[in-house]
Amino acid sequence: MLYERALRLQGDGRDGEAATCYEELLAQPLIVAAAPVPGARAPPPSLRLKSLALKNLGTILQRRGEAARALDRLLDALQLSADSGGDGVLWQRVGALAVEVGKPHLARHALEMSVAASAHNQLAAKQLRELLRSVGDDGAARHLHATAHKALPF
Repeated sequence: MLYERALRLQGDGRDGEAATCYEELLAQPLIVAAAPVPGARAPPPSLRLKSLALKNLGTILQRRGEAARALDRLLDALQLSADSGGDGVLWQRVGALAVEVGKPHLARHALEMSVAASAHNQLAAKQLRELLRSVGDDGAARHLHATAHKALPF
């Protein structure tokens, strides 16, 4: 199976070959056609596979310095899930890449979604505070800082 081969290659540090496998997988008709099913309890396996392949390909592209392409793949993965609002780590990755490619509005939205999904994600909160300060929204940065300290479990 292409996905298993891609994972092995990626695990062995052979990112170029792994990326090719992920791209081949994503071009398969069954995967291209995979879409969310409204009202379904769980996503179909083909949709889950598509989402995982997109995330892994995004990771490889990011490591290779292809931030814009990595961002596109992660955004594609977010669009596949009706519950993507709950994936704080994925939203954080999107936010960091959006900062890197100069899309502050997308970065803010993504980092806000990450913090909303996981109030204890201190890295996302820190990235959001830095972004808010860099765009001149010091009031929101102070509010986030105060709110984050109240949410800490200790």
